[in-house]
Amino acid sequence: MFLRKVATKLGNPFTRLQAIRRYGYPAHAKTPKQVVEETKAGMDYLPVPEGSWQAAYQAKVSKGNQQMILAAVFFAVSVAVAWKTNTLYFHGAPDYKSIKVEVPYYKGEIRYRLENEDE
Repeated sequence: MFLRKVATKLGNPFTRLQAIRRYGYPAHAKTPKQVVEETKAGMDYLPVPEGSWQAAYQAKVSKGNQQMILAAVFFAVSVAVAWKTNTLYFHGAPDYKSIKVEVPYYKGEIRYRLENEDE
């Protein structure tokens, strides 16, 4: 009970603090320019392009095409080896023309037998 009375008399300490405006950087802080110079994270530190753009692009595309062709050849060889070793079984489609369809309730005309119908 005593603590509650003391707490209500004093109030919340955070509501009594006065807001302080700070303009600029504190004396001990670094400016953004100093941070960029130390970390070398600015535009001045990016690499400068050299040589022909088209020559570099053609070399990059050529390398990608070689990898794609190599992957396609590897895939084809893998499927061929799997086929020859009977690892894979490719199901063929049946010959639908040779399948005989039997309709047990066909008598001259299409008719369906009902459960309670007499023949």
